[in-house]
Amino acid sequence: MAPAPIIPDFVDVAAPRKDSLGLPAPARARLEKAGIDLSDGCPHRPAVPRYLQDIYKLPGKALFSAAKEVKHLTAHIGTEIVGLQLKDLNNQQKDELARLIAERSVVFFRDQDLSPQKQLELGRYFGEVETHPRAPHVPGLPGTTAIWPALQATERKANSRNPCWHDTHLHDDTVPLIGGDTLWASGYAAYEKLSPDFRQMIDGGSMLHPLVRVHPVTGWKALWVNRPMTKRIIGLDKAESDLILDYLCKVFENHVDIQVRFKWTPDTLMMSLMRNGLYM
Repeated sequence: MAPAPIIPDFVDVAAPRKDSLGLPAPARARLEKAGIDLSDGCPHRPAVPRYLQDIYKLPGKALFSAAKEVKHLTAHIGTEIVGLQLKDLNNQQKDELARLIAERSVVFFRDQDLSPQKQLELGRYFGEVETHPRAPHVPGLPGTTAIWPALQATERKANSRNPCWHDTHLHDDTVPLIGGDTLWASGYAAYEKLSPDFRQMIDGGSMLHPLVRVHPVTGWKALWVNRPMTKRIIGLDKAESDLILDYLCKVFENHVDIQVRFKWTPDTLMMSLMRNGLYM
């Protein structure tokens, strides 16, 4: 009989190795007392997939198996999960979502029935929610910042004619019928665009933060620069710094293969980890 795969849709798996070591007597007694079947040996080793695309499913099996569809929007960045309500996720699914965001940089969920209270609760699961003391927010819910053009127009002059790649967080409730798309770019893929010698030169280089960041979960390196906030590379002459920063920013701007363009619909929620990417 073929071994059972970890996920039912794996069609080609390798038979698990069986340990020949005998269980220590105290361990066997404890397991047998608990009613655990040891007839096939202990510990049990699940069958493993033979193919790389199946291995990639393992970290997200609880999340992916509950979705109707998982769409990777481009090769490098952006995933849309269909048929899941964020308010219904259990902790394992939330943990797997965090891993997915670390790998894909931005994840989208359409048609969400998510109250501001539940949205804030979800944000707190993933970490401390930043509260800007002077930022407009939903009444009684500091940390749920409210942004829309009519409100912004009362506070500062609109700057829609000068878009730029930058680093922040975003959620849209109401969207225009035409336009209003958002673009994200992958810092991971931007770093891979650089030659090995250029990578070596900027690895460890600093502005007021590193030029290259290593994600603590994936271990992948990401380029981390943008025009509005990155002013100068420490230790270089200004002309040298300007030349290098202009080139690095153009890596994000000019390579459409590392970007994803997303068209919003009402009740869409986006979750991203902008330590490894930019958006515009």
